[in-house]
Amino acid sequence: MIDFVRNFANTLTTGLRFLIALVRPLWNSIHRRRPRFSALTIRILVINVGALLIPLFGFLWIDQYRQSLIDVEISSLESEGKIIAVALGTASVAQDQNGNEFLRPTQTNFLVQLLTKETSTRVRVFQPNGAIIADSRELKSPGGPIFVEELPVRPPPIKPTVDVPDDVNWWSFFGRSQRKLPLYSEALSQKADHYSEVSGAFYGDVGHSVRITKNSHLMLSVGIPVQRYRQVLGALMLSRVTREIDEEVQNIRKVILQIFFVALTITIVLSLYLSGTIAYPVRRLARAADQVRLGNAQEVEIPDFTHRRDEIGDLSLALREMTATLLARMTAIERFAADVSHEIKNPLTSVRSALETLELIKDPEKQTKLIAIMNQDVQRLDRLITDISDASRLDAELSRAGKEVVNVHEFLGALVETQELIGQEHQVNFALGLPEQDQLWVQGIEGRLGQVLRNLIGNALSFSPAHSTISLIAERRSGFVEIQVCDQGPGIPEDKLDKIFNRFFTDRPEPESFGNNSGLGLSISKQIVEAHGGTIKATNLYSPEGEVLGACFIIRLPSL
Repeated sequence: MIDFVRNFANTLTTGLRFLIALVRPLWNSIHRRRPRFSALTIRILVINVGALLIPLFGFLWIDQYRQSLIDVEISSLESEGKIIAVALGTASVAQDQNGNEFLRPTQTNFLVQLLTKETSTRVRVFQPNGAIIADSRELKSPGGPIFVEELPVRPPPIKPTVDVPDDVNWWSFFGRSQRKLPLYSEALSQKADHYSEVSGAFYGDVGHSVRITKNSHLMLSVGIPVQRYRQVLGALMLSRVTREIDEEVQNIRKVILQIFFVALTITIVLSLYLSGTIAYPVRRLARAADQVRLGNAQEVEIPDFTHRRDEIGDLSLALREMTATLLARMTAIERFAADVSHEIKNPLTSVRSALETLELIKDPEKQTKLIAIMNQDVQRLDRLITDISDASRLDAELSRAGKEVVNVHEFLGALVETQELIGQEHQVNFALGLPEQDQLWVQGIEGRLGQVLRNLIGNALSFSPAHSTISLIAERRSGFVEIQVCDQGPGIPEDKLDKIFNRFFTDRPEPESFGNNSGLGLSISKQIVEAHGGTIKATNLYSPEGEVLGACFIIRLPSL
């Protein structure tokens, strides 16, 4: 017992040291300024190891497997006992003078010795009065009865990692069933009422009992009635002391523990690997995002994990695209601010020069001209500031506004009706071309799309000669709805087909149109169309002889 307690204490100490060595780096990592293990790593380890512990402790505390082995042994004893009971009820029965049948002790003992010679089962036979008449462990001799005892079987030598004595019963430590088992004791003069299963056999019942010996071995016994024509002539008790069940359970537990530690090692290694493939790149992405947030976006390069082809790769790609968009937006804002400053400075310089000149000139006619110039510059500033305000809040409005399904036929029809009145003032006609069989639908913000087309129609009106025609044509092409706004004006110089969409770009040579345009209309139109997932471009219309017939703006929007 002292050796068992000492070895158990050593084993428990080793286990505690192992747990401390496992938990200490995780605990220290929580309190470090720069942890080696992230919180995600700890969660992965805890979840995986915790899931691994559930079946382990479940197996250590349940005894279904052990009980199944006991049931098999008891079933084997019952089968063996029924065979012996039938043999005794057939060959060992005699009658007294009154014709009452009984079991002959000598014949019964002979048959019991014969039938159990090659087995380890102990068989005892009791008479109805409770006296024992046969015992397979008792041999008759001239000097009196001799009781046979089995020599203990020494198990093969084992090389355990921890020095555990052979008589340590691990089941008594992990299980609780043996603590509830009654202790088997045997009196010098045995009676039938000493054993409950024997007492029940006299009533024709087959019973069994599981006890524990002083050596912590299982004692399995069954009681079977010995009958002849359903008359109970005696009770047969078969018992067997077994160590195999406990040894089998102990061996399985050792195997389970070995598998557990192997699985635990593999789980920890794989968890650390999994954490490294998840937590490390996420930590790098988070660190790069913090640097971008602190204002170093142009100097920070977001790590590229797109080769992984998983969620981390998708996150890396999204962050890289977001950073690129942010840098492009910042650059656009800087350029926009510089362009706005330049464009506002021109009319302000003109107004200041006019004011300085106005103080020096005394001629009322010249003063009137200067005042008209200043008024024109003020109107130009007002128009410029209005367009700048519209362009600056356009992105926010496009991102907040909800898109709806737009019927292109109804949309263009209503637009042409409202523009015809303006066309009459310019002596310009409108022509609308729509497919008759195909209904055209797009998804977008109808108000903003109308702004684009009104801007293009306004440009066309400013360049169209009297009695000319502005054509609006819509058709479906390769999954897109294509809308064309064409005029019959002088066209656009080839080298300026792309430049006209730049901010503050104007190409109006007529002196009377100076200051009437901010140069933001086409730039805003392009921004709106691209926000709808479409494209806009400018081209010229040519005659077969190569003569320019007019300008044409082509808008392509995704079709529904």
